[in-house]
Amino acid sequence: MTLGSGIFLSTVVVALVFLYRSTQDRWNWRLIIRRMFFSIVAVVLVIGLITAIFYGYKNIASAPTRQTGYADLKLGMTMGEVQYVKGPPTDVVSLPGLEVIPVKFLNSDKRIEKYTAWMYDKPQGEDYRIDVSFDPKTKRLKYIACFSQGSFNCPSLFGIDDGTSEKRLLETLGDPSKQSLDGVTKTMSYDKLHTRFLLSRQKVFMLTVYQ
Repeated sequence: MTLGSGIFLSTVVVALVFLYRSTQDRWNWRLIIRRMFFSIVAVVLVIGLITAIFYGYKNIASAPTRQTGYADLKLGMTMGEVQYVKGPPTDVVSLPGLEVIPVKFLNSDKRIEKYTAWMYDKPQGEDYRIDVSFDPKTKRLKYIACFSQGSFNCPSLFGIDDGTSEKRLLETLGDPSKQSLDGVTKTMSYDKLHTRFLLSRQKVFMLTVYQ
């Protein structure tokens, strides 16, 4: 308590004592104190209720929800719309052999749109890669992923970034719908959120949103 606060409180106490002595024969102090007590309790309860409602709404509003897009892209986009946002991919993937073909080496008779898996390699000065995949029948975007073994290069998902620890991931999203371990890579899927995370050495290196 500061000196100024002490002086103020002392003044208030002295004033209350003086008021009581001056009016004890005319005022019903027992009734006044009772009403003041219940008024204070009512105010505290109202403040507590408002606080509870505020934080409850805040928690609900910030709760993880199903994802419909990622990295400036939306699930369901056409190939043309993806190129409008991201430009042409740097590489395409030939399925089912998973052969990565640089777009600059494509034969003139082949078009990007013939491939349903695209890669946007690391932009200059950056350290991440965006992968997208399209439904073979509808040619609509169904999978968006960011790969990076750095820190804070990929766009965040629920506050999770590449480099985020497994412990932090579990604290934020809870237990996954399913998980698997393949060598040094762990896959943690959250089906209700349409998100998946790949981890190595207990750190996230790939973030995915899928249909």
